[in-house]
Amino acid sequence: MRLYNGYTRPLAVKKTVTVAAETPEPVLASELEEWLYIDGAEQRNTLNALIKAARIRCEQLANQDFVPKSYVFEFDDFVSNFETNIYPLVPSPITVTYWDADDNDMEYATANIRVDGTSIIFTEVVEVYDRHDAVTVECTSSPNPENLEIVKMAIRLLVGKWWDNRATQKQEVPDMVEVMMNAIRIIKC
Repeated sequence: MRLYNGYTRPLAVKKTVTVAAETPEPVLASELEEWLYIDGAEQRNTLNALIKAARIRCEQLANQDFVPKSYVFEFDDFVSNFETNIYPLVPSPITVTYWDADDNDMEYATANIRVDGTSIIFTEVVEVYDRHDAVTVECTSSPNPENLEIVKMAIRLLVGKWWDNRATQKQEVPDMVEVMMNAIRIIKC
């Protein structure tokens, strides 16, 4: 944090999340067409939308990513310890670039970066130029392969429930899906 007139100002952080376009969903529409007894490809767009919505809802319930995602964080100052809240965080590759005090674009030494749980720890804090994107951190998350079958079944159950009840207004998450996601849930402390 920087001092302004004797007071500390909170660090300004901008977060951007992207999913690679070629990343497939854990469950494919072709699998669910057979599972839900759907004939033809005319319903595939609806089914794909339900699969994506179910995956996102399951990610929210379990507090973790089920498809690889890239995260970019921009800071206006350097910190020694940054909590990403990305579950699970892949320790590498993490790329850190910054604008030094002379406004030169620099790359932070990877030897000075350590990952502890979901925190990124910088062992050396450098002086940066005063700008909103003075420090940029890029990292990725990756799904736990041990949980893949549980995730697939939860998505199938959720899509099946939504597909069968797509004409009704209120769509609730079935208890079985909540139990499955609670079994692999990562508790944020």
